[in-house]
Amino acid sequence: MPGLRDPLKQHWNVTELEIIVCMHEHKSDYRDTRQQHHRTHGRRDHAREAGDVPDERRRGRPPSQTWRTFITNHVSQLASGDFFAVPTATFRVLCVFVVLMHDRRRVVHVNVTAHPTAAWTAQQLREAWPWDSAPRFVIRDRDGIYGPEFQATMRAMGIEEVVIASRAPWQNPFVERVIGSLRRECLDHLIVWNERSLRRHLEQYLAYYHDWRTHLSLDEDAPIPRTVQSPTGGMIVQVPHLGGLRHHDERRAAA
Repeated sequence: MPGLRDPLKQHWNVTELEIIVCMHEHKSDYRDTRQQHHRTHGRRDHAREAGDVPDERRRGRPPSQTWRTFITNHVSQLASGDFFAVPTATFRVLCVFVVLMHDRRRVVHVNVTAHPTAAWTAQQLREAWPWDSAPRFVIRDRDGIYGPEFQATMRAMGIEEVVIASRAPWQNPFVERVIGSLRRECLDHLIVWNERSLRRHLEQYLAYYHDWRTHLSLDEDAPIPRTVQSPTGGMIVQVPHLGGLRHHDERRAAA
């Protein structure tokens, strides 16, 4: 209908119409070029994933390790320590200091005191890692017990402190997990009378923990690796620990 086209021609001059037509043509060319680019590079990426075409960005560079590989290679140099409180039957509060190595979830040291100090805590580090056997990093919280004397001992032993954020126990998860196991699997079911009884309970539980308690992160093995027993080794029997509070199963030949 000519009557409808004439107002448009009057409203849009020739230069503006030429610009619109040019933009439309370039947009079509850009769309075709983009589609061709995706088709070409899509085939190239698919071939690179299949191993047919080398990645130019990695040519001449060694492959980078994964995060899991990095942690596996350095976990033997990681440790953590923390305190937790245990009430007694006589309404005293005892403090337990736990030191954990991360590689095999081994509790390398544990001790009990009613009056913890920075000097006492520093001495626990010396007992945990004698003869230059200390790891490179130790993770701890911001408790005031880790004073200048404790920090000086850490530096003298060549240990670098990794201090977690305030009120963030999830940043020190391994030792917190062990403390939770000590509570749920042992101390919550026993009466603690004094420091001697608490040490005895901890020693008995840690003997079970290191030799028989399995961990998913260790492929269901214990901190001290166990041998796989043959099905022909005898009958399966239950061996009690902590008076029957915990137990493990093993094969024993008939007497």
